[in-house]
Formats: sequence, structure tokens, C-alpha cells
Amino acid sequence: MVNEALKPPAPRRERTRGCARGPCAGLACGGATGTLPAMSPALLPWLLLVFGYVLPLLHVALSRDAGLSRPAEPGRCPFSPRAGWLVIVLLLGPIGWLLFQRSRRRRRGHA
Repeated sequence: MVNEALKPPAPRRERTRGCARGPCAGLACGGATGTLPAMSPALLPWLLLVFGYVLPLLHVALSRDAGLSRPAEPGRCPFSPRAGWLVIVLLLGPIGWLLFQRSRRRRRGHA
């Protein structure tokens, strides 16, 4: 049996101004109540994927302003304007979607 007097004292934990229990125990949260729990680390990549790529692709695919879904007859290019915009948005992500938005505004302004 170990003599209690010879044991080193337990390290003191500095108390912060925050709450003693709950999701922010030991953190300097300022004692705020009703704070949101920390975001899951896996949630951020999914949000970037959905809002940065999937939603812009859906917008271009379903938009009337993306152009025809068939290539023009007299032209040599096998791709339609809509397919071109989908490739641009797929490769550039949000920047490609902003380019698509910009081209829509220009076309509407001159019409």
C-alpha cells in the first residue's frame, strides 16, 4: 500500500470563466448559455461539395438560360451549349457557376 503522504499532488486544473459542465467544459466560453456544439469535422467537406459543385451543376443543368440541349445543326462542335457549361462548372466549381451567372446577366441586359 502506498503512503498517501508520499504521493505527488494531483495537478490543479485551472478554472476558466466558462461553465464547469456541458459541451464547453474547461474551455473559455465566457459562460454563454445556449451555445451551439462544435461542428463535426466531416460536415465541412460535404457542405463544400454540395454547395460548391452539386447545386451549381443542378442549376446549370435545369436552367433555361444554359442554351440548347442539342448541338447546333450547321456547326462542327458535337457538344451543346448546355454541355459546355456543365463541363465548365464541373471543372471550375463555384468560379464556373459565377461565369455562367455573368453570361446570363449580359444576355438579359441586351435582350
